[in-house]
Amino acid sequence: MNDLPNGATSAVSMESREKQSQPLQCGVDSSTGKGQGQVRNFDTDHLLVLDFAYRQQAIPTNLRPSIPTLVEAGILERVGRRVIPSQRLMGTLGEKGRYTRIKGLQRPAQRELILQHIREAMEGARFEDLEQVLPGQAPRSIKTILQKLKAEGLIHLQGKTKGARWHPGPKV
Repeated sequence: MNDLPNGATSAVSMESREKQSQPLQCGVDSSTGKGQGQVRNFDTDHLLVLDFAYRQQAIPTNLRPSIPTLVEAGILERVGRRVIPSQRLMGTLGEKGRYTRIKGLQRPAQRELILQHIREAMEGARFEDLEQVLPGQAPRSIKTILQKLKAEGLIHLQGKTKGARWHPGPKV
């Protein structure tokens, strides 16, 4: 029996997992996303991984070996180091907008949002403000974007510590 991390829950109970005798079969044509394709067998570990990915929770270490099979089947996809439900799966579930929200914005769009916020902030933008512009984005990622914009002369920093504010244009 695989143990989940402390406090982790899953839509699939451990009892039903132990009672399951036959794997789930799924046939999906990889080119169209419709039935009639190759039939694949998925066991409970695969379903648990899918459940964790759908709920955007960390996948327990003991379940990670199931990830490549689901990625190959087009059910999950990798976005950086994360694993998320595929666009095809979310479309099938009628949740295309949720897919985009889970996947997040690409780097150019993130960069433009930050730059737009800095340009519109009359008194400069604090780092905490920029974290609100890109919720869920790692602070290190936001800092990387800021450093690149600064190196290009598009923004500059005034002040130090938490009182520091980002302003548009090169430092004068």
